[in-house]
Amino acid sequence: ISKFESLSCDWAGGGIVSTTGDLLKFNQALRQGRLIQTSTLETMDVSRHKIRPGIYYGLGMMEIRFKEFFFLLGRLPKIKGHIGILSTHLFYDPVKDAHIMMNFGDNKRMVESFRALIEIENTLQRMQ
Repeated sequence: ISKFESLSCDWAGGGIVSTTGDLLKFNQALRQGRLIQTSTLETMDVSRHKIRPGIYYGLGMMEIRFKEFFFLLGRLPKIKGHIGILSTHLFYDPVKDAHIMMNFGDNKRMVESFRALIEIENTLQRMQ
């Protein structure tokens, strides 16, 4: 991280630094209704704007639609959360009630981080 001149390269993002443990606590509190009202979260979860195939954006929340990456991934659920500039992921899988946090720590590892996200989702879907 220290090699970047500014972690605010995503403008308003502010370059927040956190641990995956803190991201888990935040996401659990968000999804359990301890941070904002459930109706507000439901509004945030509506992602209508396509950033690129498979990645949609709404009111501060992203949605990943795996089937748009590759048709054989269509069995994977839509997950909600966000991606950080350093290939950091914070997502919630509503089908498995699972929180997914990853930090690859490098903006050049985004493709690798998405491959890991797909592998995690494939593993979750195989679990009973």
